Amino acid sequence: MFPGMLNRLQQVAPEAQVVAVYGSTEAEPMAHVAWSQIGDDELLAMRSGKGLLAGRPVAEVRLRVIPDRFGKPIGPYTPEAFSSQSLPAGDIGEIVVTGDHVLKGYLHSEGEGETKFDVDTERWHRTWDAGFIDDRGRLWLVGRSSARIKDDKGMLYPFTVECAAQFIEGVRRNAMVSHQGRLSC
Repeated sequence: MFPGMLNRLQQVAPEAQVVAVYGSTEAEPMAHVAWSQIGDDELLAMRSGKGLLAGRPVAEVRLRVIPDRFGKPIGPYTPEAFSSQSLPAGDIGEIVVTGDHVLKGYLHSEGEGETKFDVDTERWHRTWDAGFIDDRGRLWLVGRSSARIKDDKGMLYPFTVECAAQFIEGVRRNAMVSHQGRLSC
């Protein structure tokens, strides 16, 4: 949820603790952040194109960020090889998770080659979301790996643009798209 929506929810229910939860069908929840934990520094970072703060990973998951290899199978890994693939704080990559509540496979194993990989005997799930862990251990989302735009200037992820655009007066909805080499929001 973008900050504007969290703020509106808080205004409607001022006594409530408004919390945004990040997850997917295969792994819910992965991280969460309370609106009360989003301060001026976080809002400025989102307004400046850093992405969307999703909060701290929940205790029930192990979450890592690895190089974004969307569309390509990965693994299996030894624990050492996987550890070497895990990116340091601040580096953007693909978000992967494991935990007791994370779906280990699909009916008839369909799609597992693209969305699952093993580290030793542990099954991990590829979210196909991109993001990074900040120096405080919080997860920031930058968008879907499939929606990234790469050109001669580098890589651009949708939430870095869409989240920032949410702070522009009068913008109610927006989306980043690329068509015939031109970027629009």
